[in-house]
Formats: sequence, C-alpha cells, structure tokens
Amino acid sequence: IIGGDVQLKGNLVTTGEVQFDGRMEGDLHCGSLTIGESAEVTGSVVAETVIIHGKLKGTIRARRVRLERTAKVQGDVWHEIISI
Repeated sequence: IIGGDVQLKGNLVTTGEVQFDGRMEGDLHCGSLTIGESAEVTGSVVAETVIIHGKLKGTIRARRVRLERTAKVQGDVWHEIISI
C-alpha cells in the first residue's frame, strides 16, 4: 500500500500486489494493481490485473482491466478482459 501523501518519480517493479493512492510519474510493473480514487499516475502500467478508481495518463497492458465509476484514463488499454 502506497499512501496518498506519497509523490513518486521513477519506476516501480514488483511481482506482488500494489495499491497506489499517491501521485506518480513513471512506470508500474506488478502482479496486481489498484489505483485509488485520489491517485494520479502518469506512465505505463503492466500487470496481470488492474483496477482503476483514480486518474491514469498512459498505457495499460493487463490480462484483466476494471475501470470503476470514478476512473479517468487517457491512453491505450491492451487487455483480454475489460469491465467498465
């Protein structure tokens, strides 16, 4: 869990699960990603599963993508399964 008061510049790589609630400029590569409602991410996302509640400006590459009611996404979405 990365809290709402965190501002990150750079890339984050992990095989685990990430819940991101802060602001980020960079790429996220992880097993599972949840972008919180207050989060703002600029960069590409690569994960098995992506759930977006907040803002993302960049490319998503994931097997499963779920865009929630509050999601704002600018960019390409590559997926097998999508839920909006």
